[in-house]
Amino acid sequence: MSRKTNLGYFFAASVERFPQKVAVIDLYGGRERQITYAELDERADRVAGLLQTRGVKPGERVGMIVGNRVEFLEIFFGAMRAGAIPVAINTRLARDTLKFILEDAECVAAFVEPEAHPDAMAVSASVPNRIAVDSSYGPLRDESPRLNEPPELPPDAQAFQPYTSGSTGVPKGAIMTHAGMLWYVQYNQRYWPTKPDDRGLIALPLFHKNAMRGTVKPMLYAGGSFVLMPGYEPKGYLEALAKYKCSYSRGVAAVFTMFLQHRDELAKLDLSSLRSFTIGSAVVTHELMDEVERAIPGVRVGESYGLTEGGSPFREPLDGTGCRPR
Repeated sequence: MSRKTNLGYFFAASVERFPQKVAVIDLYGGRERQITYAELDERADRVAGLLQTRGVKPGERVGMIVGNRVEFLEIFFGAMRAGAIPVAINTRLARDTLKFILEDAECVAAFVEPEAHPDAMAVSASVPNRIAVDSSYGPLRDESPRLNEPPELPPDAQAFQPYTSGSTGVPKGAIMTHAGMLWYVQYNQRYWPTKPDDRGLIALPLFHKNAMRGTVKPMLYAGGSFVLMPGYEPKGYLEALAKYKCSYSRGVAAVFTMFLQHRDELAKLDLSSLRSFTIGSAVVTHELMDEVERAIPGVRVGESYGLTEGGSPFREPLDGTGCRPR
């Protein structure tokens, strides 16, 4: 039963149904890497095994200063499989804030990508088990044993610990449980179902819930796939939507405001596979939603709202797709 109650295994059914299907198309570093469900599953297991061999115990926290790349996902969910609590840190924070979060969370281990932040290695120097996500990481992961069975966790066990933006003082850790997050992915699939042939596009940071709860979890849970960009750039974003025949994407209002400035590019691209957008994480005007729908005919635009501390975002209004009724 521990696999069924551990968020690290939330896409296990998709692994069983579609082992050789591409789950993630990673564009990190200017090259394309296609990761199948079976490969993602194995990578997460080996991250869990790596943490166990380093002595990380269930309930201990594992810091993450990692950019948008598939390694973020395998570390995030692999840590949970070992019963550890990943702390994915905003890579855009100042040096002192990064250090504060690592210390506040009492991280006993940390996965650190040197290129993700100029001070990443320096601020994590005091963490007992620091693992660099660089050219040495892949061999280290692949040489680690696969985790056979996850540890038994209490019903209210914590899954991961995001930190708030700190708009009222210093950032504060939020407690997200395995049970609460598993409820959310099931709830999301029930009311806003994703199909296995759906393909999403992520250009926002993985440390933010807009990407994780809005695309990663729904897509992997349903057996869909998504394209993962290292960051947002309007022209590249539009080209990726067309090239990979994405059916869905979500982002903050600025994402859509910026690409609307490239209408000439829009006219050149085949976006016939695109069915819907969701805008959230900040104030969204109906004027912006209307303008996006006019710019890309046939695409439905919806709005979502949520909090770092919350379990599930809201989406408005409900017509079975999460988009506004026409």
